[in-house]
Amino acid sequence: MSENDIKVTVYLSTYNQEEYVAQALDSIVMQRTTFPVEVIVADDCSTDKTQEIINQYKERYPELIRTYYPEKNLGGCKKLTNCIDMGLFRGEYLAYLEGDDYWLNENRLQILVDFLDTHKEYSRVSHKRLVIDENDNKKGFDISADVLNKPFYIEDFLNGRQYSDFGSVFRNYFKEAGNKYHPLLLSSRNVCDFQDMFITQDFGPVFVMDECLGVYRSRSIAGASNYNSITTQKKRCMENINLAEAVETFYHGKYDLSPMIRHNQKRLLSEAIRKKDSALLQEVREYIGSDVIRQLIPEQLYLAKRGKRKDEVNFINSNLLKEERQGLFFSYLNYCLYRVQTKITGNRINEKVRGTVNVKAND
Repeated sequence: MSENDIKVTVYLSTYNQEEYVAQALDSIVMQRTTFPVEVIVADDCSTDKTQEIINQYKERYPELIRTYYPEKNLGGCKKLTNCIDMGLFRGEYLAYLEGDDYWLNENRLQILVDFLDTHKEYSRVSHKRLVIDENDNKKGFDISADVLNKPFYIEDFLNGRQYSDFGSVFRNYFKEAGNKYHPLLLSSRNVCDFQDMFITQDFGPVFVMDECLGVYRSRSIAGASNYNSITTQKKRCMENINLAEAVETFYHGKYDLSPMIRHNQKRLLSEAIRKKDSALLQEVREYIGSDVIRQLIPEQLYLAKRGKRKDEVNFINSNLLKEERQGLFFSYLNYCLYRVQTKITGNRINEKVRGTVNVKAND
């Protein structure tokens, strides 16, 4: 099979997933297609039996599976860019899969590729995925009904909607772009899907099928090595801020992600107040700055008082710096008036809603 014959490159990314990787590989090798497929399995120096299992599949399917084993643990994003630099993604289309997820339908690749072949205007096609936990309990689906069976534009993502980035097939923009997107992809050690959504949708919209063709395993348990398990809320918030700033920089301000940044700044401050942790508050202060804290404190103070959480009110009052207290009485009063106004007009505020981002009006 020559390089030019390959229609789809499947990229399976793994790390310490001996319990699940065989299921992921089985869901790949069961695919029935009318076109050639190659599989790149990239393992990030697993310390369990993941590579042993991968090698067993490679021996059984030598014409299908190739492996990339870096000499040291790189993180998911560097592992991805190394595969790009090495020219391992030879297909016209790319299909990502994590080592603890799997596909459901043996015709999945055929269905998605047929769509892209006949709909040149789309950069990617995605689908619903069933969400399960570490015990295989069903938790629903990973996307909402309002994005199904219609084009998904960059503006949809910027306004808070999401689709399954790793539950998709997309055009291989790396073939011609080379390392163009490396600075953006490498803005995180392990999170690649956020940047990937921007990169892909800069080429065109995504279509999200109302078919469940895969399973996403959501795990957050002590001792596990997946991202959700090893990353605290504080680190996730900081990561989200860094990623948003990286997108703004890479696209030279084309996208305004300040609402997303502000949302995660609020979450950082809220966590320090909720835990009444002075050391964490100092760490947050050093990260986002006292000027930002001064802007966010009126809302935090309002919520603590409304919830009759006197311990949090006392924590706020006893831990603010002089510059953070500056003008607090009037800014707190203005925020209270703002909340009254939103209640009167019916524009309810839900503090739990994820922050959104917006396209600037002149773009």
